[in-house]
Amino acid sequence: MNLSPSSHISVSDFAYQHRYIILVIVLIDSIMASLDSSMVNIALPTITTVFHSTLADSQWVVTAYLITMTSLFIICGKLSEFLGVCKLFTIGSVVFTLSSLCCGLSEDLNQLILFRIVQGLGSSMVAGISSVIIFRVFPSGEIGRALGFSGSIFSIFSLVGPAFGGIINDVLGWKYIFFVNVPIGIVLFIANLKFLKIPEKITQDPYFDWIGAVSLSSLIILFFVIFGAVQSGTHDSYFIFLSIGSFLLSIAIFLFHESRCKKPLIDLMIFKNGRYMVPVVSSLLLGISNFSLITLIPFYFEGVTGMNSFEIGIILMITPIVQIFASSTTGWIIDRYNWRYLAGSGLLIVSLTSLCTGYAFVAINIGLILILMVFRSIGVSFFQSQKSIDVMNALPKEQMALASSVSTTAGCLGSACGVTLAAMLMTGVLHSAGYFGPILQANLGLLTWASAVVVIITGVLCIPGACASYILKRRPVYEEKVPYQDNGS
Repeated sequence: MNLSPSSHISVSDFAYQHRYIILVIVLIDSIMASLDSSMVNIALPTITTVFHSTLADSQWVVTAYLITMTSLFIICGKLSEFLGVCKLFTIGSVVFTLSSLCCGLSEDLNQLILFRIVQGLGSSMVAGISSVIIFRVFPSGEIGRALGFSGSIFSIFSLVGPAFGGIINDVLGWKYIFFVNVPIGIVLFIANLKFLKIPEKITQDPYFDWIGAVSLSSLIILFFVIFGAVQSGTHDSYFIFLSIGSFLLSIAIFLFHESRCKKPLIDLMIFKNGRYMVPVVSSLLLGISNFSLITLIPFYFEGVTGMNSFEIGIILMITPIVQIFASSTTGWIIDRYNWRYLAGSGLLIVSLTSLCTGYAFVAINIGLILILMVFRSIGVSFFQSQKSIDVMNALPKEQMALASSVSTTAGCLGSACGVTLAAMLMTGVLHSAGYFGPILQANLGLLTWASAVVVIITGVLCIPGACASYILKRRPVYEEKVPYQDNGS
């Protein structure tokens, strides 16, 4: 299908003509923000040694970045209504670049953690609203392919990113993991000024819901604190109860204020919108399932099959490799056939492959496990591509940035829950069998059984999302909306 600006007058001439350049700019900025954490993970042992710190202290180099980024996604989405998506995106890119330079120049661990927090702020401005820009420069008939291309590129960099970080750390030193962002960021800043010229409607009302912003950030931060405490197995009951109490208080303050605020940070009515909440909640459930499996796989293959870390790493590469091809194919299917059941089918595939993987774990059938990982990756690609479109189409055009940022936050929270849930379930199954030693030293039968239980339970979580998606799309009133692109009129 050949599309032109005339066939979609809501796409400005400049944006349409330069849409692929804009797509590349957005992708590079987003990839820098998303992969920074995994690259720093590789250098964490080096950072720990250089600063003569403990792992408990140095891990905050990673944790502080993730908490800051996740807690600010929604706030940055709201700020884009005042500043404009393109301007906020450019500011975020600049903040990320400058903080990367400061991270590399840090002289002690505290400075590094501080600048990582600033870097997380820049990342939240970029990653939380990047999909909004894509929706505003591509006509509706090309959105699927644009998102499919984006998914493929992300998969490629997810594949090579950690290895690239390892090479930089070994050859140049840990500082250059941050310094490498600087020249790229400078080039992107120039490109942003030249090409990110997309007409937008910006609210002129200066009011910003600071109470909602602070309470929302507090509850997200406390969420991470609680899950971190559970995951580390802390026995400080006073700390846990205090954290849970503060978390519940933050939720109460947020809901009470937002329900009475004339111009809230988040319009609570969006949570009554089934077309929006089904893909968002499904994204959270899929995040739990995916990261539970990612957490589980190294323990299973090392403890049951005796594989080393390199061999396990090769197995984990299956997912991004498959998604490189599956994402592009899925985008083509969406543009060509607009099949409304793609997201639900993807979640169903994830659930079914999880059930079968539980059997394969018990049977220690490595070949079957690998085949199921391939089909699971295809299912994830089906869901992710369609989810992005459903989320953007579910709310009014003025709330596109909010729609994107809430969805991104849900995915991040799901990932955090998945790691903790996998650890809790695995430990619970082993303890119920009377084993309290190290996981990798458990007997073969117990370890395979525990692994199977975890992957089945976390896989079943996706079934409600699949059912809800099918029911939602079968409603006669359901109509696909054309993705919004503003011509500034």
